[in-house]
Amino acid sequence: MRVTGNADYPLEYMDWIAKLEKLEILKLDMSRFYEEEIDVKDFTEKMFGKLTNLKSLELVDCSLMYEPEFLVNIREIIPSLETLIMTSESDFSHPMDIDYLVEVLDSIGDVKNLCIKDYVD
Repeated sequence: MRVTGNADYPLEYMDWIAKLEKLEILKLDMSRFYEEEIDVKDFTEKMFGKLTNLKSLELVDCSLMYEPEFLVNIREIIPSLETLIMTSESDFSHPMDIDYLVEVLDSIGDVKNLCIKDYVD
């Protein structure tokens, strides 16, 4: 399933994804979230927690690519995940706090198939 957005919106707007319990492949394209005092780890656990068949997650210019609370805990949040693809196709970004870099790399490095792409000129 591909979900495409083109504006900033609250992460809570994505809560309907939790109802797709048999979903195996999810692509979030241009999904840019802003947080209004939300616990990202807690919310993403609720959003992805019921997706026990989710094997592939593709994030294209998606705010979750820059959320250490999500990335550090991705294996706990989505234990069935086998493939993670993160792609930046624009010069828009939410820089991640460098203090989390080692933890994020340790966590996403445990995903069987990992691809990080940048297509910015």
